[in-house]
Amino acid sequence: MSEGELKLELLLDLGTMIAREVELDELLTNVGRRVAVAMNADRATVWLVDAATGELRSRVAVLPELSELVMPVGSGVVGHVAATGTPVNVADASTDTRWAPQIDQKTGYQTKTLLCVPIRDAAGRIRGALQVLNKNDGGAFTDADQGFLVMLSEHIARAFEYTTLRAADTPRGIPIRGPFNH
Repeated sequence: MSEGELKLELLLDLGTMIAREVELDELLTNVGRRVAVAMNADRATVWLVDAATGELRSRVAVLPELSELVMPVGSGVVGHVAATGTPVNVADASTDTRWAPQIDQKTGYQTKTLLCVPIRDAAGRIRGALQVLNKNDGGAFTDADQGFLVMLSEHIARAFEYTTLRAADTPRGIPIRGPFNH
């Protein structure tokens, strides 16, 4: 299948995935795995703002080195995206001043290119970020890739809104563990 066909298939399957999963971690793992494949990327990470701490916590499909990563909002590219709500497309991570190399140092992974977009709820609050690393063809992520990832992040945000029961005045972030239809 072509990259375009994989992207379309992911969008079409997202509704089914949401209806089928009742565990947030499982849903995000499935989404992350599919995003990496559809984007022709080495890895994909769904970062969520932890409602209790305000930190960003990874929910990762492909991270054999660690079970979780934690970043303060404002730190690294993902923290910048969560703080500003602005997508970031980096063609060379080693030259970007927002890049936080300590994650690569912890994992032994080498990030070369990355694309990161915010996940916003219907009220415009940032609930997390969606990030892909290292385009498999060796090139940078394109504007079309960014447009697709923004659209996908909107669908992920809607999934949180439709499936997570909480009061309207819930603080920033979402619960990140456990069933979300209780």
